[in-house]
Amino acid sequence: MADGSPRLKGFDYTTPGSYFITFRVSNRQPIFRTPAAAIIACDHILRYREREWYGLHAYCVMPDHIHMVARLQSDSRPLSDIVGTLKATILHRCRMSGHSFLWQRGYHDHIVREYEKSDATIRYTLENPIRAGLVVDFRDYPYSGILDPWY
Repeated sequence: MADGSPRLKGFDYTTPGSYFITFRVSNRQPIFRTPAAAIIACDHILRYREREWYGLHAYCVMPDHIHMVARLQSDSRPLSDIVGTLKATILHRCRMSGHSFLWQRGYHDHIVREYEKSDATIRYTLENPIRAGLVVDFRDYPYSGILDPWY
């Protein structure tokens, strides 16, 4: 991508569909290793889902980054607005609670094509704590979950 943007050139990021999203803490600072900060992140991810900004297939708040598998509907906000709002509100609330950090600029996304296996994307998201050595069974990790069915 010649312009330096990680976004797919010419793709409309308001298009209904599923997206695998990752956003990271600057310098990989493990701010979400602190349970209070991780809970704040989870609460905001779930809050915007409840407000119907997106459907949420799965999410995982790791010590230094967040994964989400979200589904945009026809009336959804652009993906960049969703991620920007999540990052801003999580940061603000964490700072108010005494947990200061910065986000890495931007975010990574993968447009999940209809022909791709959804269970592989969701499994990758949920098993991230296993690969990081945080738990043996993903069901034991308190800062992740599966919410909305894949459709």
